[in-house]
Amino acid sequence: MNGSRNRQPKWILLPVAIAAVMAIAAIAPAPAAAQSAAGSAGAKMAPDTAAPGSPGSDDGDGGANDDPVWGYFLGKTAYVFFREIAGAMRLGDGKTLLAETPDKRDQLTALFLIAESGKRFGGAVLGDAAVGWMLSWRQDQLDDAADAAAPTDNWDSMNLKPRQISDLLCALYGSDPVHFHNLVDNGDLKADMAPGCIQDFAKLTAQWSTTLAHAGMRLALPNAALGASDTAVAGMDLEQRPSTASNLADFTGWLNDVGLLGNLVAETNRDLSVVAPLKLIVLQCKKNNDVASQKADQEQLPGDLPGETHLCYEWLKSGYDAATAQNVEAPPE
Repeated sequence: MNGSRNRQPKWILLPVAIAAVMAIAAIAPAPAAAQSAAGSAGAKMAPDTAAPGSPGSDDGDGGANDDPVWGYFLGKTAYVFFREIAGAMRLGDGKTLLAETPDKRDQLTALFLIAESGKRFGGAVLGDAAVGWMLSWRQDQLDDAADAAAPTDNWDSMNLKPRQISDLLCALYGSDPVHFHNLVDNGDLKADMAPGCIQDFAKLTAQWSTTLAHAGMRLALPNAALGASDTAVAGMDLEQRPSTASNLADFTGWLNDVGLLGNLVAETNRDLSVVAPLKLIVLQCKKNNDVASQKADQEQLPGDLPGETHLCYEWLKSGYDAATAQNVEAPPE
């Protein structure tokens, strides 16, 4: 993203009908490296405060969360999180991938987002945050395409293609046309496509219900259950490894404090039953420049164990930086 721009993210332009369902639970300081860009606009990051027994849920504070930085970061992080999980799921032999093609991985990612879409993380509703991130990111890509001097998105390994964005928006709309009607009202989905999105979602859930049932797995959607699980199930574990990079220290400390990834894991474990264990490792992926740290960094990298996947702090931080660059107001001179 172009850090010199400070335009209003499209996601907060969604009508009040969506914004009204978002509530902020509490406020935590943003990483020090980002406060200079976000502070004047009040774009503080909201932590994941959870009601007892309900990780990631809202505490009933009731205030509106119109924080564009948090919403963009939450939406993008959730997408990357679920796509990594979708790519790591395996059948009972522990070797065969459940989503063995990129298209199937995208479908399963969309279903994971939909399964958790109505839940609150740091006061923001996940489905709305994901829609907001996609719309804002798509607009930024269009702007960058018209600006030959603009840099490319620095989260290059997680870029979405136009078709992926359209498919995700269509799946979200098809899952709840009432809640996501603004996608059609605002022209983000063409009106003549809307009925097809509803039909496509019905087909998608039917296909994956059969696939998950054959694999002995189950995914609970807000109004349905896909697949079946009558066997003992394994959950998903999270390991957040420390970072040795000074430029990541504030961000990784804050990420640990707000507990976003832990809450995503906890909520997903409530709704997903699998037959082979999953493990998500969050770590620093790039080596430090100093020789003394390079060996330690290399030892931190995860292996290729079945069911194991990882997220890089660098990916997550670049998502936060991109959100900050799209803040509503410019920082003070």
